[in-house]
Amino acid sequence: MTTTRGLILLLTDEEDNWAYRSLEHAHEVVTATDFQQTAKMLNNIRCDLLVLDDSTLDEQTSNAVIELKRYFPQIPIAILVKSVDDDQYEHFVSAGADLVLTPFLSAEEFQQQVRIVLHQNVQRRALEARSQKLYLISSLPLMLRSYTDTQGI
Repeated sequence: MTTTRGLILLLTDEEDNWAYRSLEHAHEVVTATDFQQTAKMLNNIRCDLLVLDDSTLDEQTSNAVIELKRYFPQIPIAILVKSVDDDQYEHFVSAGADLVLTPFLSAEEFQQQVRIVLHQNVQRRALEARSQKLYLISSLPLMLRSYTDTQGI
């Protein structure tokens, strides 16, 4: 797999976030400190991955994921947690999180997980672009027929 460099939006209120340190060398990382700032930034940038720090959202992470997925369904969301049990993991995933990350992952594992999600996002965008082009090509005869009918040709 080729290296996929992406724009990552990190929501955290920690000055020295472990994920930021891990991501900044391989990706462009911008930060937001609260939910409102995050939503505003998502309207203005093309984000490849949104990373939410669970400790910043004070027990509202699942609700934030649901809300963000409602308005930005194409953006993958990763959640940073200090630790996670099976129920909490399932809760985050059912809310719409694409990835749950802990500081217990090695730097290599962490980077690999992020690269996989970014690569999948690139593939999804390429597939959407191809599908749109195919739709346009397949609808061309209908558009031409409609045009010629209105012109009396």
